Amino acid sequence: MTDIALAEDHPKMRSTISSLVNKISGCSVYFEVDNGYNFIMKLNTLKNLPHIAILDVQMPVMDGLAVTNFLRSHYPNIKVLAISMYSDPFIVNDLLEAGAQGYLLKNNLTSFLNVAIQTLQSNKIYLDEMVATKIEYFQSARAKIQPATYTQVKLTEREITFLQLTPIAITYEQIAELMNIAKETVYNYQKSLKEKLGLSTRQEYIVYAIQHGIAKVARLNPNTVNVK
Repeated sequence: MTDIALAEDHPKMRSTISSLVNKISGCSVYFEVDNGYNFIMKLNTLKNLPHIAILDVQMPVMDGLAVTNFLRSHYPNIKVLAISMYSDPFIVNDLLEAGAQGYLLKNNLTSFLNVAIQTLQSNKIYLDEMVATKIEYFQSARAKIQPATYTQVKLTEREITFLQLTPIAITYEQIAELMNIAKETVYNYQKSLKEKLGLSTRQEYIVYAIQHGIAKVARLNPNTVNVK
């Protein structure tokens, strides 16, 4: 049996996807939540993990790209199928780089969800036909651009995790919950990052994390990010 976890913020869409999954032979919905933060919090309570995560790209609090990036570091055995209304090659490419194994447009869920899941089960990459051509051209063009280089600083795994979570619209208390640490420990990471990188504010952490590819977010609305 393939257990599938679902994160989708729209109730009707979540219900539709759950129904489609449960109709696929050998598959069942393990759990479903309405945003990425609740998804990670649920994983942290489980003894047995789902095999596949279906993640909406645009979600409040913690979006699908941020969750995918987090899963690669902390739950690498969970395969990710990203779903979205949009075929933006920038987002698709970021998701693939973050570790997603599939990308499916929501208007094709009824026809191709079964195929997408079977592809992931076979340890292959699934791309919706509507984005496959775009992403191939985009990656070809992007390969010709020299990536920016940055000074390499040796960071601990926990410091990297902290930087992963800083651009997400959650408080330091919630970051501590996701990392299973005390809130006071978060401030220790702030102190060590100030010493290593010269960073003092959350805005500076966000810029550094995104510039260096440590953090990935599908959308960053400054009005929803708590930077205190």
